[in-house]
Amino acid sequence: MRGKITLAGLFAGAALCGMLGACSQPNPEEERRARLEEMLNDSTLLRQLASYDQRERSAGIGRVRALGREQGTQLVLYLLQEPTIDDARLDVVLARILADWQDERAIGYLLQHMRGPDDGAVRIASEGLLVFGDHPRVADALAEMLESPVRRDRFNAASVLSQIESPRVADLLAEAFDDEIDKEIRALLLLGVIDNRGDTRIDVLINALVDPEEAIRREAWAALSRYRSLPEVPYDPHGPLEDRSRCVATLKLWRKGTR
Repeated sequence: MRGKITLAGLFAGAALCGMLGACSQPNPEEERRARLEEMLNDSTLLRQLASYDQRERSAGIGRVRALGREQGTQLVLYLLQEPTIDDARLDVVLARILADWQDERAIGYLLQHMRGPDDGAVRIASEGLLVFGDHPRVADALAEMLESPVRRDRFNAASVLSQIESPRVADLLAEAFDDEIDKEIRALLLLGVIDNRGDTRIDVLINALVDPEEAIRREAWAALSRYRSLPEVPYDPHGPLEDRSRCVATLKLWRKGTR
């Protein structure tokens, strides 16, 4: 059982009004500090934050946010670094709160949970990472996951990256699409490419016209057809591979001439 936590290690040099006995009336700052210490010793808060029930979890998150960014961040970091607390769900929820405050210290914690077995924790971590967009630490870590032999890791990475718009991410998606063997992951990667405007976008769409999956071919053709300069080709996503290959060859020649 963990002993009572005080603010001594959390606020260097700070003391509550009651500890000093020097204040006749509490001010807002002292009230917030008193509320923070009360929350630190309230096991109900930890249960709320770690709850699988969304309403209960939201109630706990609301209590932390009510402290404001400065004191809320101190509380979150204290709990994340407290060695007696070992709860993956709690950690990822706390890191998600940090992400909402755009605190980059959340990134490492969020990335840890992208490979975990808890789908709910992965979802929360994914939402948090999206706050940081194509931050180098985020992009680098997810790019590494795209090369994982574990299908689940690649799927989770593709799910996040496909929602980020940036030239670098577009290149990562394009490279991964060419090597990916799983049709669902390829579909995610393609959707991410379509939503981006990178230089490799057209090349990926052309290559996808001969993808083994008709749904992917159809999506790629729909996106490619929006280019007004596209030459007329009798492409049919349902057509034989031989016919589709001839169309792709024509489109690659056209693409080469536009560079």
